[in-house]
Amino acid sequence: MKKSMGKVYCRQIFRQLSICRKHDRNFYRHIKTNINAYLLEFPDATYDDLVSEFGTPESVVNNYIELQEPTTIRKQTNGKSRFIAITVSLTVIISVGIGGYYYWHTEVCKAAASAPIIIEEETVTIIYDSKYTEDMEE
Repeated sequence: MKKSMGKVYCRQIFRQLSICRKHDRNFYRHIKTNINAYLLEFPDATYDDLVSEFGTPESVVNNYIELQEPTTIRKQTNGKSRFIAITVSLTVIISVGIGGYYYWHTEVCKAAASAPIIIEEETVTIIYDSKYTEDMEE
């Protein structure tokens, strides 16, 4: 039962923390290790004991974010906006490509359907000379 309290507390921290960098993962592992150590030391601890020892999950994450350098946070947000810009650009390029191909394909099909079909027939006559056919049989 007590381990489930630790799991609930850790899960709430995980949800509050946007883990996208190595430092964030290391921080989460460190907090999780400390919580498990606390629960081993105090097996009768409740969720309120965890909150009184470590703070609410929101305050733990907010304290971690406040300790980050502003340039680190700015780089993280720039990376997200750059990812969104690249994703939107690629989506537009692919959409224009598919639309262009569809337009070209329908125009080619219309042109092919409206073009007259000319069929020319040619007859070939083969004349066998008996002199040559006897040579071939031998």
